[in-house]
Amino acid sequence: MKIVHSWIPVKGINKYDDQKWFYTMTLLSVLASKQSFGNIHLVTTKDGKKDIEKLKIPYDSISTELEGKQFTPRNYSLGKLDAHLVQDEPYLHIDNDTFLFESRIIPEWKRFSFGFPDVNYPLTMESVNYLYETYINPYNSVKEYFDNKFFHETAFEIIPNCSIMGGNDIDTIKSVYKEIGDLFEYDSEGFLKKTKYTSHLLEQFLFFPMAEAITKDSKSQVFNNSNWINENCHIWSQNIPLRLESGKCLIHGEHLCDYNFINKFYKGFDTWNYDSNLKLLVDNWFGGFCHLGDLSRDVVIRSLFYEKLKKYYDYEESMNEIQKQYENTQAWETSLFSTLI
Repeated sequence: MKIVHSWIPVKGINKYDDQKWFYTMTLLSVLASKQSFGNIHLVTTKDGKKDIEKLKIPYDSISTELEGKQFTPRNYSLGKLDAHLVQDEPYLHIDNDTFLFESRIIPEWKRFSFGFPDVNYPLTMESVNYLYETYINPYNSVKEYFDNKFFHETAFEIIPNCSIMGGNDIDTIKSVYKEIGDLFEYDSEGFLKKTKYTSHLLEQFLFFPMAEAITKDSKSQVFNNSNWINENCHIWSQNIPLRLESGKCLIHGEHLCDYNFINKFYKGFDTWNYDSNLKLLVDNWFGGFCHLGDLSRDVVIRSLFYEKLKKYYDYEESMNEIQKQYENTQAWETSLFSTLI
């Protein structure tokens, strides 16, 4: 299956602390995809293409369909939506912090494919607050843009995390994201003014109810329930692959090791994942894939995945170019675990 990255070089759009880590993480994502699926392609702008070619990050192709598009940190996912619109064969769009460590056969009859449910049940207070802040409250704030029946009767039993998003039914995917993009453009200032989490709402929250609404077999009702989604989707994981919480490291829900859940200041960085047992992650493949998300901000996690890049992939040529561009050595490039007990 075709694997796709998209990237928009806009000031303020990179949520990571430093560009050097962003490109290193991107390199690992690229090499993992090439090893597992044999290909990866980039959709970007002309400036983005120049930057990537200068760093010799080995994409199979780089196209510039995002040239001329206007994006900000508040609506960055619209670039990803546009990247979906230019696909013409079954594909998976993955984020730069997503790593496909093992290949998978995705059946042709599975119309859609995504990473994992963004909200897991049963709900804790933490997940309830996340659900309302990220999805429910933003959706309520723009309800006037939706049909009354659609707004009030659609169930949101599964919200996809689009760290991986794509599938075999490319016509429906493109139709959905085209309609969502048009909805935003209808009153972009209104969307940005009324909701903080515009990108989450557009890319993830609305996809499945709108996908079912526009398909011929949806009849007159929009359900978007878990049965419909499970019948139509290949879900890479029912749980977040890598989870660090409550003093434990979990891989697909299975206990890997304990760690000290104590924030420490180490080599110029705050870290909350400071434990030598985490070295096991260098040789762990997370059930086939991993989406780092906010964990990518942690210096220890960065160091572990940098070690994985060096140990398992042909990284030298591209990493040498990254080192030339960003000469200052970062903490995650040093041997963090050499002195830990």
